[in-house]
Amino acid sequence: MGTASPWIRHPTDIALPNTGEYSGYDPVNNYSVEAPVAWLDTANPSRTGAVVMCLSCHREHGSPSPDMLRWDYNNMVAGGASKSGGCFTCHTQKN
Repeated sequence: MGTASPWIRHPTDIALPNTGEYSGYDPVNNYSVEAPVAWLDTANPSRTGAVVMCLSCHREHGSPSPDMLRWDYNNMVAGGASKSGGCFTCHTQKN
């Protein structure tokens, strides 16, 4: 299967893209604990070293939200320009 993520719905263990809908999230200067990222080099975090991981979206010991998500996905509405947080932390152009 190679090095591709086995997940169909959302990839993990990949670099957070810095173009397109992801360009608005700068975890180096505006880190979000709601949608945390991992770092390739924790001593020198950089935008190109930000990595989407399972814990970017899910809580490790469960949550009150479906699928152990950090937020209630059922309340996420794409296209509502005033929306922020949750999925929209990384997917900045979908809010």
